[in-house]
Amino acid sequence: MPVVWRSLELEGFGKYRDRVRVEFDSGLNTVVAENEAGKSTLVAGLSSVLFGLPRTGSADGFGAGRFLNWDKPGRFAGVVEFDAAGERYRIRRDFSDNRIWLEARQESGEWLVAVQGEHNPQAHKRNERYEEAIS
Repeated sequence: MPVVWRSLELEGFGKYRDRVRVEFDSGLNTVVAENEAGKSTLVAGLSSVLFGLPRTGSADGFGAGRFLNWDKPGRFAGVVEFDAAGERYRIRRDFSDNRIWLEARQESGEWLVAVQGEHNPQAHKRNERYEEAIS
């Protein structure tokens, strides 16, 4: 099933202490910026919203220790909006406690929660409802 990315929001993630929102156009999108401007951080943020961010303290690996902004942000979270199978969806994730909300847009424009709960990528007991919904 094709997926069309619509937007990505990150807050407290990597270089983005404050909320940043990127809107995507249909088709191929290109980000051109200087080195260390946050291009790779956006890609890591998209992946982290979808699949989670391991709770590691190390700044070397792929985990919270690397991506939590050093300036003590108010929030450590992300949101991605996308279309799949003709429907609009949104995933909200709080990286600090691995809480997720998978929401579908209803005809009236309101978001309805389809799946919510904890989705820890290192958990022994997986959130199967969430993982099935995004696969």
